[in-house]
Amino acid sequence: MIPQLQGAVPSARFVTPRTDLYPLMREVDVLVTDYSSIMFDYLLLDRPVVLYRPDHEDYVQHSRQLHDEKLLRARPGPITTNQNQLLKVLKQRDANGDSHADDRAALRKALFDHEDGRSSERLNALLLDELQLALGA
Repeated sequence: MIPQLQGAVPSARFVTPRTDLYPLMREVDVLVTDYSSIMFDYLLLDRPVVLYRPDHEDYVQHSRQLHDEKLLRARPGPITTNQNQLLKVLKQRDANGDSHADDRAALRKALFDHEDGRSSERLNALLLDELQLALGA
């Protein structure tokens, strides 16, 4: 479906399967994803998310259990099930802005203890504490 989507949304960029997406996340304006847990990491950027799930029934029957209950109270963005819905949502977002910002904030609050960009400092402090304990200092 990529050729059709590229024609309909020329500004969209696609990555090949198995690409490490984490270095690209800071460049992304809207994350369109299916079932990937990267969505939860992307929440920390507070940017729009669109869930694109054209194969939902098949996925939940043959692949694995989903934990969508995490999304019942607050959705990071709309769930689309076909190409037309996806294109409509992307065009509406461009015209109307982001209607799911409050939901993303609620979801971040429920899922993350810290949203301050200081995780490396906390990890370093923990490692230093553990080293001091191990060395008896």
